[in-house]
Amino acid sequence: LDLDGTLIDSPKYWHAAYNIAVASFGKEITDSQFREWYPEGAHITHWLEWLGIGAEHLDTVRMVRDEHYLEYLRHDVAWLEGAKELLESLKGKVPTGIITGSHRSYVDVLDEALGVSDLVDIVLTCEDFSSKAHALQICSEKFSVDLKDSVYIGEQPFDEEGALGAATPFMVYKGEYTPSSMLDAGHSVITDWAKFRGNLQA
Repeated sequence: LDLDGTLIDSPKYWHAAYNIAVASFGKEITDSQFREWYPEGAHITHWLEWLGIGAEHLDTVRMVRDEHYLEYLRHDVAWLEGAKELLESLKGKVPTGIITGSHRSYVDVLDEALGVSDLVDIVLTCEDFSSKAHALQICSEKFSVDLKDSVYIGEQPFDEEGALGAATPFMVYKGEYTPSSMLDAGHSVITDWAKFRGNLQA
């Protein structure tokens, strides 16, 4: 599964942390801009370019962003309703993993706050793979499960891309920032983790 926006409500805090970081440059990322840019999965260099902030300020923006984002992860970020219970219900029954574009340092803080890694068999962060398709291959090899017999669940186009690149079945979790185009792409759509868990147990 994906992590941010799929299992935890972190995207809004990513938005808030970015806004704190760019405020000293007289910039603000509006809600509509964030909803357009976040699905791009873009590097910080692109965010600065879109905002008209010089690349020489990259380290400063990143430092301030991460400082505040880590505080949000430590104190404010929460499980999306039913997500923790889903992972608890699957633990020890089927191999499960989290593939996230987040940094390991972010996940380390989430582990302290929410115990994320304790609920799955493997957590792969951006330091562990070259693409989400590569990450799915790593999981396949670890679990000795064919990719076509697996499923990846995410809420952004880059999640879908990774699954398609690995020839892995994909399901969309309808999150707060999921583009509407993904809901019409023919994939199964999950809107409620509790209901999804109930269907698995039926």
